[in-house]
Amino acid sequence: MSLLAKTLSAAMATLALTACATQPMSMPSAIRMPAVLQAQRSQTNFKPQAVVTISPQEAHDWVMDPQSQWLVLDVRTPDEFAQGHLKNATLMNFYDPDFKTKLEDMNRHQPTILYCRSGNRSGQALEIMRALGFKNVYEVRGGILAWQAVGFPVVK
Repeated sequence: MSLLAKTLSAAMATLALTACATQPMSMPSAIRMPAVLQAQRSQTNFKPQAVVTISPQEAHDWVMDPQSQWLVLDVRTPDEFAQGHLKNATLMNFYDPDFKTKLEDMNRHQPTILYCRSGNRSGQALEIMRALGFKNVYEVRGGILAWQAVGFPVVK
């Protein structure tokens, strides 16, 4: 990928993340929520906040929901992203030197589905996001490999 293409890609990702930070988000219906949130919802004073790992099935239900307004964050490399990614995913390369800075600039209340190739980088990103005070981050267990293993589609 050329330097210009990388620069444009990074600029577009930053714009997308900035736009997401200003948009109010609505939560999906309870039937589409992971078990951890369904349990929380049954409690009094429910506030949908979690920084947890979810199954590919749970992530799929949310990503494929036409009413969905989730930020889908792919923390793989641009080459990996080009080979296939989740629908409406935004690329934020975990290996970029300014990765943490980009996270710091994001809306910490933005409901986010996070994934990588196998769960290693997204697991590390999840911990960084938790430390930064993010409130609604759901990491896909097993990454895109697990997503594809159960037959879910990717976009190229």
